[in-house]
Amino acid sequence: MMPPDWNRFRMEDTPLLKSDGMHMNVYGNKGAVHDVSFVPDSKYFLSVSSDNYMRAYSLDTYNCCARFHPKITYIGTGSYDKAVRLWSITDGASVRVFSDHVSPVLSIAFSPCGKYLASGGEDGLVLTHELTTGRVISRFHLQEHEPVTSLVWSVTGETLVTGSLTGTVQFYGWPSASKIGIGVYPRCAAQPVGFEAATLAANSRVRTLREMHEIVGPVVVVESFIVEIRPDKWYEANLIVLDDDLKECNLETYSQMIPVPSGIVEENPLISKCV
Repeated sequence: MMPPDWNRFRMEDTPLLKSDGMHMNVYGNKGAVHDVSFVPDSKYFLSVSSDNYMRAYSLDTYNCCARFHPKITYIGTGSYDKAVRLWSITDGASVRVFSDHVSPVLSIAFSPCGKYLASGGEDGLVLTHELTTGRVISRFHLQEHEPVTSLVWSVTGETLVTGSLTGTVQFYGWPSASKIGIGVYPRCAAQPVGFEAATLAANSRVRTLREMHEIVGPVVVVESFIVEIRPDKWYEANLIVLDDDLKECNLETYSQMIPVPSGIVEENPLISKCV
């Protein structure tokens, strides 16, 4: 089925779809949304809003990640449709499309000099493109083809660091793409249960940050935790701690609590221990 021409229905701003891997949020409507509907036999869906627009969205093209160019002249995006795009800050136009990935692009990172853009795919492939020509400068896979969920360059631009779902951080020399180091971390961390456990975990984070980075002054940390308010009534929340050792001040506040099905709590080993 050929998709219809939705351009005459779209607003001037490009609708934005965001996903956390489990849920997708759609942004773009400028008024109350009165109805939504899927187009039969396609991956498009429509929304109608009180701003007098009907909009069409494609589930195949939402962005997984975005980064600013070092000179703030462009924005780079990696998408579920396997493409990496370069957008102009000035007019929002697509400047260049890199189509060398064969799986969804989960992470991107501009080099400090601004000449190159690294991208990581769901299949573990890491590519580095030259922005001016679009050609691939380097190409390598993470071990066991782990999904590349994070990318960052060193300040000098001589090292590219990758993060993956398996808790492994790998260091690659650039542009040789030779592995120069690896750090393996636990697959997960035990999630605090209860208000007291959350407070202990958050303050432990504060101490770790101060010791590792020699921080003096205010530090803000966020600790996610779950709590059983009533029998089999579980909620997830975030504890935000502001700690200032210079002013001897420690403030705590909580986010809104979100209900969590008790069945998920009972079956999830992350709550009490690492897998």
